[in-house]
Amino acid sequence: VTVSYPPPQVAWLAPSDGATVAMNRPVTLRAEATAYTGAITRVEFFRGATKAGEATAPISGSATVFELLV
Repeated sequence: VTVSYPPPQVAWLAPSDGATVAMNRPVTLRAEATAYTGAITRVEFFRGATKAGEATAPISGSATVFELLV
């Protein structure tokens, strides 16, 4: 028997598409991640092929929204 689950889903939340951010200033990246098989434990953020960092727990009050300050 082969059981197949859909892959995790990720929705980009912030900054919004087309937003302007100040150069050399911190910016908060925010994404919502869900999986059919249960809780997401880590979200990795990339700038092109370069990993910008990772969030290892959802923000307070949410089970699915992850943030990273870069």
